[in-house]
Amino acid sequence: MISELETERLRLRQFCPDDFDEFAAFHKTEDKNTSVISGGEAWDRLAIYIGHWQLRGFGLFALEEKLSHAFIGWCGPWYPQYYEMPEIAWTLFPQARGKGYATEAAIEVRKHIYSDLGWDNVVSFIADDNVASKKVAQRLEAKWFMDFHMLGKQWGVYRHPSAAQVLN
Repeated sequence: MISELETERLRLRQFCPDDFDEFAAFHKTEDKNTSVISGGEAWDRLAIYIGHWQLRGFGLFALEEKLSHAFIGWCGPWYPQYYEMPEIAWTLFPQARGKGYATEAAIEVRKHIYSDLGWDNVVSFIADDNVASKKVAQRLEAKWFMDFHMLGKQWGVYRHPSAAQVLN
């Protein structure tokens, strides 16, 4: 199990208990990527993210800026039991947006998915109103291929280039 990746500017690592305060603070404000939840619900969600690693052997990585060591969001392979297909998911805290971090992290995660996990293809679910994430998907050359209703929202499903296209 690979539990850490690196890019030029980011360290992608497993979540740890020290991430909770910033994680919970992010979830207290309205955001296109996530809903407002209580501190207890944030604790439960963080436990789910950590537990996904135990159940699946992979999961979302906490994103840390290398220079500042700041926890700025998360990105990684995500495949809960109720999903029909695995995805690359990403979420950045507001102060980290617009700097290319989501694209940088997702490129590294996709290489990891194809090289280390052996998947042939992957998608990303993006809420219809999340323009910034749609732009990340475009930079990753992921193409919309269907709409999907999940968790009370309409999502676009964006298929990433296949392993053969990315790794060759």
